[in-house]
Amino acid sequence: MNGLRHELKYTLHKDAATVLKQRLSLLLPFDNNANPNGEYYVTSLYFDTIDADAYFEKMDGVQTRRKYRIRFYNQNLDFIRLECKEKFDSMTQKRQARISLPYAQKIIANQIEALDVEGEQVLQEFLADLKTRHLVPSVIVDYRRTAFVHESLDVRITFDEHIHSRVFDIDLFEPTFSGVKVHEDAESVIEIKFDEILPYPVWAILNSVPLSRQAISKFALCRGMQ
Repeated sequence: MNGLRHELKYTLHKDAATVLKQRLSLLLPFDNNANPNGEYYVTSLYFDTIDADAYFEKMDGVQTRRKYRIRFYNQNLDFIRLECKEKFDSMTQKRQARISLPYAQKIIANQIEALDVEGEQVLQEFLADLKTRHLVPSVIVDYRRTAFVHESLDVRITFDEHIHSRVFDIDLFEPTFSGVKVHEDAESVIEIKFDEILPYPVWAILNSVPLSRQAISKFALCRGMQ
């Protein structure tokens, strides 16, 4: 899904997060790709310049910025995406293109000249940035996600937990969760994404627990471990 969206981020103690999940489950369905508990695993490899521009732009609070990542879910290598996450002040946009495993492996190995530049615009822009901005694989981020969705209003609420940074490791397709823990197990990172409005029943449930809003970034948390 493309287009500018609101994105609010919070942290919450795991006990309160469990209560919030239970309340949301009475109103919203889980993501279709999740297991019966609403959970799935996310693995992402982020790209940055050798000077860590994306990391420092985040830390400095630059209002307009973008970063690229290769992402897949539940260790399923049949569905891999190249994604561009862009921020414009308080709004965000995600553009994406599906890529094959061999294509992703060539990107990671910096075999750019062997890649087909035809295809979706976001992929063309990424390949151009690889060359001109000298992007390189920077950090792998693993975590467990629980996601609730309101399809008709494009509302999505996610709980990210057990966040790990695979520092000094760019072997994205190695099935391991042996990275360094970067966030307390007692806390859950909550992201609320919506287009125009947040329905009142959803807003009311979210406000029934003590949410603490933060400008938190899983990429920055994991990149900072280096």
